[in-house]
Order: sequence, then structure tokens, then C-alpha cells
Amino acid sequence: MPADTPILDYASLPPPSLGDKNYALPPLPSLGHKTFQGAAWLTIAGLASKLISTGGQIVLSWFLAKRDYGLISLAYTAAAFLTIFKQSTLRDILTQRQGSYRRWANAAFWMSGAIALLTALAMVGAAPIAAHIFQARELIGLLLVLSLANLIDPFGLLPAAQLQIEMRFKLVAVVSIAGCVLAALLSILLAWLGFGAYSFVLPTLLVAVLTNLFYW
Repeated sequence: MPADTPILDYASLPPPSLGDKNYALPPLPSLGHKTFQGAAWLTIAGLASKLISTGGQIVLSWFLAKRDYGLISLAYTAAAFLTIFKQSTLRDILTQRQGSYRRWANAAFWMSGAIALLTALAMVGAAPIAAHIFQARELIGLLLVLSLANLIDPFGLLPAAQLQIEMRFKLVAVVSIAGCVLAALLSILLAWLGFGAYSFVLPTLLVAVLTNLFYW
């Protein structure tokens, strides 16, 4: 390099003007716009899930007997009675207290885990009783699978709440639709293979695992 070549000191150069069109920042979406988009995506997800579920039920009716539908109805009724306190309640609390999310997240997770464990144990204990009352031993296995699915719920509590706080409703909607499609396809496959009422509960368990893994 020649001795008379000037050396540029980049640290001394003035910063680029924010008024320059080459450095203009894109406008941030307003809270109202994000809320509208979130409501739209969640509405789309809800409608799509209903349509997919209805279509899946129509196809399942070709492979399943009336007894299978009766068993799964009894199993879901017993499970719903035992799961009065929903995990979504804690998720809503975390979302509403997003300013102190880190303070409450640990306590909410362990509270959710304790509730899920107690509910799962209640399902296991109630399974033989329900099977005796309704004279259907298949209820024992169905409630055991539902109890396992209930134990998985706490692991998705924190990431689901975080996504809501960040207003990433599009991701939540896409995952919900994908999970519904996967559950419907697995239910049809299992029904075709002759799994009977288990065609409903086994996909629920698998989709819950995959959804939580994806969220994390």
C-alpha cells in the first residue's frame, strides 16, 4: 500500500440517517391489527377442525360398530367428569399476567403437573368401577390411555402460554389444524386395522406428544 494512501476510520464516520429511504424501518403492526389477525386465524382453525372432525367421523362410521361409539362416549364422559379443572385455566392465567410470566411460570407448571397426576390417578382408580357399572371391561383400557394423555398436558402449558403472549396465533392455528388432520388420519387407519374404540384415544395420545414436542 502506498504511504500516501488515506486510511479510513469507520468508527469516526457519521451513522446513517434514519430519514434516508435506504435505512427506513418498516412500520410495526398495531395491537389492533395483531388482535384481528389472531382472531381470524383462530376462527379458521376452529372451522377447519370442525370440518376435519366431521369428515373423519363420517369415514369412521364405515369401520366402527355402534358398540365402539358407545364405549368411547362412556370413556369421554367419565374422563370429563374427572377433569373438571382444565389446564387451559392456568394457561389463561399466565397469559393475563404476562408482565410477571417468569415469576409464575415455574409454579404454574408444577401446579399443572400435580393436577394432571391426581386426575390420572383418579381415572385409573375409576376405570374398574366404571367398567363394572356399565358392564364393559373395555372401559379400563380406554381410561388408562386417556389418563396417559392427561399426564402429557402440563408439558405444553408453558410454550402454549408463551405463544399466546407473543401473539403468534398463526403458528397456534397451523399446529392445531395439522394435529386435527393427523388425528383424523390415524383414527381412520386404526379403525380400518380393527382397533375399535381405541381408534379414538390412541391418536389423541400421539398427537398430544407430537404437539408438545413441536412447541418446545
